[in-house]
Amino acid sequence: IIMCVMTVVALMAIKDYIDIGQVSRLDKARVEGITQQPNILAAFFVYYMFLFAGFILVYWRNMKSWLLALPFLACFRGIQVTFSRGGYLAFAAAAMAIAFFKNKVLFMAMIFVMILALLNPAVLPKGIQYRLSSTFKNDAVFSTDVEDVVDTSSQRRIEAWKGALKMIREEPFTGKGYGIFPHIVPYYAPVQNMDAHNAYLLIAAEMGLPALLMFLLTLWIIFWNTRRLYRTTKDPFMKALALGFLGGLGGVLIALFSLEQMFAP
Repeated sequence: IIMCVMTVVALMAIKDYIDIGQVSRLDKARVEGITQQPNILAAFFVYYMFLFAGFILVYWRNMKSWLLALPFLACFRGIQVTFSRGGYLAFAAAAMAIAFFKNKVLFMAMIFVMILALLNPAVLPKGIQYRLSSTFKNDAVFSTDVEDVVDTSSQRRIEAWKGALKMIREEPFTGKGYGIFPHIVPYYAPVQNMDAHNAYLLIAAEMGLPALLMFLLTLWIIFWNTRRLYRTTKDPFMKALALGFLGGLGGVLIALFSLEQMFAP
C-alpha cells in the first residue's frame, strides 16, 4: 500500500511540475504536492521510496523486480522538482545506508559515485546542479562568516539555529514550551515568525534536552529492531521490507537537520 501511494504521489508531483511550466523565479517552480511544502514533500519521498530499492536488491535475480525501478525513478524525479537541498542530501544518505546494509562492495561503489559527483557536479541532473550552486555566493567564497557565503534562505536558517541554541542554553531541561518557537525566535535572532528548520534543535529548544534524548532513543530502537529483522529473517519479503526501511531511516536522520517536521501531515 505504501509503495502504491508513493507511486501515485510521485506522478502527481511530476504532473504539477509540468503544469507549472516556465517560471522566472525558483520559489514558483518548486512543487509542494500533497504536503503543501516542497521540503516536506522531498523528505516524504526519501522516507519511503527506498522500499522499491529494498525489493530490487533482495529479489535482483527476478527480472520482474526490476520493474520497481520505474516508480523509484518517479520518486527521484519527485524529489528533483521540489528543489529541496535537504531532500537531495537525505536521498544521498539513504542511498548510502541501504548500500551499506546490503553489500559492502555496493557501499564502496556508492562512495565512489558520491565522490565523483562532488568532484564533477556536471554529472548531476541540471536541476540539482542549479539548486546546489544557488546556495553559495560566488563573490563571497572567501568570507570568514558562513552567513556571508550562503544565500538568503540559508542565512535565515543559520540565524534561526543560533536562536534555537540560545533558547537551549537558557532552558536546557524544560525548553521554552511546545509550539512556541516561531513566536519567540525574533527575541533570539533577527528573523520573524520562522520555524527552526531543524527537528533536533526544535525539540531541544521547545521541550528540552531530555525530550531530544528520548526522541533519539526512539529512533535508535526503530533502527535496532529493523536491523535485527533484516539480519535474522529467512523470509525474503520481510528482508526486502526491512532493507528498504533501513535506507529510509538513513534519510530520516539527515532530513531532520533541515526540517522541523519528521513526517508529512
